[in-house]
Amino acid sequence: MKNFDYVSSAEIKAEVQRLKAEIDRPELSDATRDAAHWGIDRALDELEKRGDL
Repeated sequence: MKNFDYVSSAEIKAEVQRLKAEIDRPELSDATRDAAHWGIDRALDELEKRGDL
């Protein structure tokens, strides 16, 4: 997710859960795993900014 303007906190939290599950898949490349970590970090930053963490 690049822009959180039109996304609810619940949707962001669901995406974080999806990405966390994705990270555990053994067949993922390091680049894909790094991208998932980056997405989680961005989402958590947004939730913290909203006071919804």
